[in-house]
Amino acid sequence: MPLFGTIAIKRGGSENVHVDVGDHKATLAIVAVFGNFTGGELCLPQTGDKVPLQPGQVIAFRAGQLAHFTAPVEGTRMVITGFTDHLTGLHARIENEGVIAMSMDDYDSLIIEEQRKLVANYRARTGKTFSVPCKKYI
Repeated sequence: MPLFGTIAIKRGGSENVHVDVGDHKATLAIVAVFGNFTGGELCLPQTGDKVPLQPGQVIAFRAGQLAHFTAPVEGTRMVITGFTDHLTGLHARIENEGVIAMSMDDYDSLIIEEQRKLVANYRARTGKTFSVPCKKYI
């Protein structure tokens, strides 16, 4: 399993409560914040935690299992997030198990089916769609 299948760089944060349902369940998301800002705490409504993050700090958590969002930010806040999504994990498993005689069409079909399962499992487990406004948590 790769350390990170994806590294995302973005400005600000997501003020919508969400679970990164595509993240592989056996991995952590690593989040580093930079810039000149105030606010932008990592909010975890399931645990009731509001984690202050200062520029240069890093946090690791199970973003694929814990609902989270970013409190409002003033200033410039840059975020670098490393994560391994479920599909990267699936690809690594296919490579490690030696499945080499798979056509691209078969592989694409397998990936699409895995995405559908992720969405259906999340909806069945939570009864929710992926994002809701966070204002009620602030």
